[in-house]
Amino acid sequence: MEVRFSPSALRKYKKNAGKVFPLEHLELVFGRITPHTAEIALCHPVPTVATETSVAVIPGFDLEATCREIKEKHGYDYLGTIHSHPGADVYPFPTYDDHEVGTFMNEWIFGVDWIVKLPSGRLRHTITWWQPQRPLPALPLDKSGDEERRGMNKKSARRSVVRLQG
Repeated sequence: MEVRFSPSALRKYKKNAGKVFPLEHLELVFGRITPHTAEIALCHPVPTVATETSVAVIPGFDLEATCREIKEKHGYDYLGTIHSHPGADVYPFPTYDDHEVGTFMNEWIFGVDWIVKLPSGRLRHTITWWQPQRPLPALPLDKSGDEERRGMNKKSARRSVVRLQG
C-alpha cells in the first residue's frame, strides 16, 4: 500500500515532533483509504506522557469522540497514528508494542518517525509506514526437551517453517 502524506500535514507533524524532541511524540492521522493508497490529509496531536523511549496517551482521552469531531468537521476517516522514535540509539522500526497498540486501536496504518539530530543541529526525519500485525501464536516450550511428546520433531518443524515462508 502506498502512503501519501499531505505536505502541510507533514510539516505540521514535524514541527510538533521537533518541539518535544528528544521525547517521543504521537499524533492521530486522518484521511482516506483506497484499495492501494492511504492518503493522509490531517494530523491531530494527542495528549500524552512521553519519555525518550515511550509515549502513552493520557487516561481519559476519548479517541472515538475525537474521530467523530474530525469526521464531522473535515470529512476525513481515522487511519491510525504516527509517533517518533527519537535519537540515533533508538530502534528505527516498529516495536512489538507498536504493533500491539495499532491492532488494539483498529489502525489501518501507523507511522514510525525515526528522528536524528544532525551535527548542524537540524533534525532528520525518516518515516516508515506499517500495517499492524498480530503476532503469530507461539508453541509452548517443552521444558523436558522431549519434542516427540508434544508432537513436534526436527523434521516436522522444518516443514512448518517452509510452509510459513511459501
